[in-house]
Amino acid sequence: MTTHPRSKALTFHLVGHAHIDPVWLWDWREGHETVKATFRSALDRLQENPDMVFVHSSAAQYAWMEHHPRLLAEVRDAVARGQWEPVGGWWVEPDVNLTHGEALARQALLGQRTFERLLGRRARIGFLPDSFGHPATLPQLLRESGLDAFVFMRPGASELDLPANLFTWRGVDGSAILSARVECYNSSPLQVQTSLERNLAWRPEPLAHWLGLFGVGNHGGGPTRRAIANLRELAAHPEWPTLRLNSLSGFFDAVRSAPAPEYAGELQHHARGCYAAVSAIKRLNRQAEHALLRAEKLAVMAAPAGYAYPGAELTRAWAGLLFNQFHDILAGSSLRSAFEDAEHQLGEVLSIAARVTFAATQAVADQVDTRLDRRDPPEVIRSLRYDGPSWVTDYGDGVPVLVFNPAGRGRLEAVELELNDWHTPHLRLIDDAGRDVPAQRLQNESVNGHGRPRFVFQAQLPAFGYRLYRVLDEPAPAPAAAALSATPQQLENEFWQLQLCPDTGGLRRLLDKRRGLDLLAGTGAQLQVVRDDTDTWGHGARAFRALTGVFTGARLEVLENGPVRATVRATTAFGQSTAVQDLTLYAGSPDICAQLSLDWHEQHHAAQLVFPAALSDVTATFEVPYGHVTRPADGEEEPVQAWLDVTGWPVTPEVSPTRPVWPC
Repeated sequence: MTTHPRSKALTFHLVGHAHIDPVWLWDWREGHETVKATFRSALDRLQENPDMVFVHSSAAQYAWMEHHPRLLAEVRDAVARGQWEPVGGWWVEPDVNLTHGEALARQALLGQRTFERLLGRRARIGFLPDSFGHPATLPQLLRESGLDAFVFMRPGASELDLPANLFTWRGVDGSAILSARVECYNSSPLQVQTSLERNLAWRPEPLAHWLGLFGVGNHGGGPTRRAIANLRELAAHPEWPTLRLNSLSGFFDAVRSAPAPEYAGELQHHARGCYAAVSAIKRLNRQAEHALLRAEKLAVMAAPAGYAYPGAELTRAWAGLLFNQFHDILAGSSLRSAFEDAEHQLGEVLSIAARVTFAATQAVADQVDTRLDRRDPPEVIRSLRYDGPSWVTDYGDGVPVLVFNPAGRGRLEAVELELNDWHTPHLRLIDDAGRDVPAQRLQNESVNGHGRPRFVFQAQLPAFGYRLYRVLDEPAPAPAAAALSATPQQLENEFWQLQLCPDTGGLRRLLDKRRGLDLLAGTGAQLQVVRDDTDTWGHGARAFRALTGVFTGARLEVLENGPVRATVRATTAFGQSTAVQDLTLYAGSPDICAQLSLDWHEQHHAAQLVFPAALSDVTATFEVPYGHVTRPADGEEEPVQAWLDVTGWPVTPEVSPTRPVWPC
């Protein structure tokens, strides 16, 4: 039965709110001031209106208020009497497409613990009204955060068709959470009638209850006296539905027993362009995530060696990382000065992780017998002769090298190493069983030419463990013949043959030698330039396909060609921009490694690295936080985490009809 939108039988639950971006068109200092002023205003309105409830998310913002203890005590009192509801349960309202799954788990862990410590209770309602899209794994993460309902706003009705704006969202693992898509997260500072008018049509028609947020948002403010008075006037009017001031929990309790349609899948897309904006902050975020996870694992591995787990130090580092996963920081939609702050804060995170990593590995190394055949050398370090710039040093029975693997699986990993004070032409590397391991000399890092030897080798490492290698000052045996070779236009090992285009520096052939298949339907690893007239967020854009040109004028050079790896570098240009791309193959490994450095100066354009695959019936599987989803391989812009799998049936290479291709 449908309730008439103007009937008093319809109840609108109106919840006071002030959406506060701690960083956006301002820095965190101004954000702090905004939170303080908004909390003061909200507390005053609650005192004036005993039936009103104010909701606020972001545990980090409550933690800021520890600098203002009397204000925080008032907030805690308002929570205790039921007029202030902490929601969200997370440290901030993060971007949830780019963040690692473990980082989202830490958002909840740190957030809920902070709510409980500062406010005396945890949040019940998930709250991400301004984040730019939500992966299909989020229901599980929300439920495991102790949340039993979820409020969001994006994507909007024009971006994603849902069965209703109140529905049960089912995640990929089967977890389900009651979810509401709100019409807006703020309202006019003078009146709320306009947002209520829109909300009458927004509500699911069969429901006798619906939800509305009111209060000045974005830069804070919250409910105003004028807005509250306006609500009371409308509530008394016979042509308006019942207007009730309430909490988010109160609304969901009122509708929890009502039938709600089910929706399974992602809540996408909104602002696709932001997932390629300000790549530097995205790179720092991923580096910091991996650095903290690595540090934590190594700290646990070092516990049997007596290493005390540095919980407080790592918690501080996580707090810095999680704050900078706020959606307007990580998505690249803030001010330049705000990103400078973020870079400094993430630098501190990386520094803490590096110190913990070093201390943990040192603790383990102290317990390892690194002597050759468990025999003491006659002399550990001795100077042999002076060769001009410095003394030639002998390291007794060689230099032991411990290589750690904090991953949960064994791996074959390339390791680059530079040794101290080694002025002989000899370098022999052996493993813990005395077997020779191929090593390849590299250019040392020093710019003054002094001779610290730098080299690379492939280490075979156990899961959650380490392995001992040793560098000896003696001639290495001649390397076995390998199928690894490089010329300026071709790279090859036993698995692959890569042929490079002499003009664009891209791959004109990617031959899988095991199956005799060229996997490209056009030039791959090619840097193309497309028109982009959208804003920072790419609002309204689904794909960027207006091809303008490609990077050309390739200068191809062999950087390395040895027994371990071979690398070809392609340096290209477009307009005022330059690109340097290194392609690397390793002996005995099917991995193809690439590194791209782009110096970009083109306005209203975007650069895309393209790989036209010679496949039919393509399935594209994307990593999302702690899971994966399958999406159409239709050329639309998609957020993706660390990996993407493209699977299909090989076909005769030809120009893909779905994408413009620039000739090699």
